[in-house]
Amino acid sequence: MDQKKREQEALFRLSIIGQLVNRKLNRGELRKALQALSRVAYTGPDGEVRKYSWRTLETWVLKYRKGGFEALLPKGRKDRGTVRALPDQIVNLIVELKRKNPQSSASLILRTLELKGLLAPCQVSLSTVSRILRKAGLSGPRLELLRPARYRWVASHCNDLWQGDALHGPKLLDPKSSKKRKTIIFGLLDDRSRLAVRLWAGFAETQEAFLRVFYEAMCRRGMPMGLLLDNHGSFRGHDLQVLCARLKVQLKYTRPRDGPGKGAIERFWRTLRQSLLRHLDPTKVLTVDDLNLRLVTWAQEQYNQRPHCALGGRTPAEVWAEEADRVRWVEDYAKLEELFVGRTTRRVLNDSTLSFRGTIYEVPVHLRGKKVSVLWSLLKADRVWVEDSGRLVPIKPVDPEGNASRLRKAPPEDPPPNCTGGLNIAELLLDHALGRKRPKEKGEKNE
Repeated sequence: MDQKKREQEALFRLSIIGQLVNRKLNRGELRKALQALSRVAYTGPDGEVRKYSWRTLETWVLKYRKGGFEALLPKGRKDRGTVRALPDQIVNLIVELKRKNPQSSASLILRTLELKGLLAPCQVSLSTVSRILRKAGLSGPRLELLRPARYRWVASHCNDLWQGDALHGPKLLDPKSSKKRKTIIFGLLDDRSRLAVRLWAGFAETQEAFLRVFYEAMCRRGMPMGLLLDNHGSFRGHDLQVLCARLKVQLKYTRPRDGPGKGAIERFWRTLRQSLLRHLDPTKVLTVDDLNLRLVTWAQEQYNQRPHCALGGRTPAEVWAEEADRVRWVEDYAKLEELFVGRTTRRVLNDSTLSFRGTIYEVPVHLRGKKVSVLWSLLKADRVWVEDSGRLVPIKPVDPEGNASRLRKAPPEDPPPNCTGGLNIAELLLDHALGRKRPKEKGEKNE
């Protein structure tokens, strides 16, 4: 029985004898009063109907007069915490088995002891084994002592850390496939102010999709000092890591399967579901643009303007505005966009083409047979370049039908050899065979 139930039981006892404990009664009056109370049925805290003898009620009165309310608390069992159904060596063995293999369940441990012959079938219930493990702090799938410590924390200033994640949204019509597909909602949340920095939906859960959201967030709210993400592939890409290194943004990842590690945005997703996603009208939200319009409106007009319990009743917008002067704003948006570029290497084929992401691109003719650096915009998928002598040359997908009628420039003919003077191998061989002496050229010395 826990402390609350013990206190409820003591209050129940006091409610029965309360009219007698402070009264001055003559000899024999207390017994008569207690006998009258013993003939009444009472409903206990657990809902059961009870009746008590007058001697039990007398004991309660004497205890209360001597020790007060605490004396009416039910006493705990002397053997509390011990397992009477099992000897100590079996209890210790159960704990040892769990420590050696934390993934073992209570049912597996019980079955192991039965197969070993240490326990008879049905000798011990599963709840008994679970209670032993719970008392030892081993009731979870892992040892409690091996779990990392978790503390409540918050970033020191606004834009010190953004938390990012993706959420599966409703199914909508994808114009590319003409089928309904599940939408992916990317979100970025400022850890200090809980401000929804950016919220955007699409059909792709890829690195490129997240980078577009990240770019738009920086254009609107400045650049963060750190970025906390989970281990999904859309956040683990090489291009994102290189970009953060160039922007001096510290990239951090939570431990695998550790949702509470980014609890702020997990709680944000819960609020989004309850406040918006569950209330979408399927007759009005037909496209991803319809969804994005409602996401942005909800974030800016409701969530960012609503008092937050973790902010002492202030709104995320108010907290963020107080430290807006500390934000590292983007100074040149063109230079920022230039950093959102991926790079790889390809070999140009003899027909002046190269293959990149499933598309054949046409490159300048003089790069045939060479390895070239291919660059592409992480924000605009149709912008692709090759690097040629330090210059970026835009390339486009090849047009085979257009090339069929394309004029070909013949290569320039080699100039005829200079036969009028100088050294000519054909004439020298002939002179040697005929024994003719070669006339001296102008300026040539005599031997």
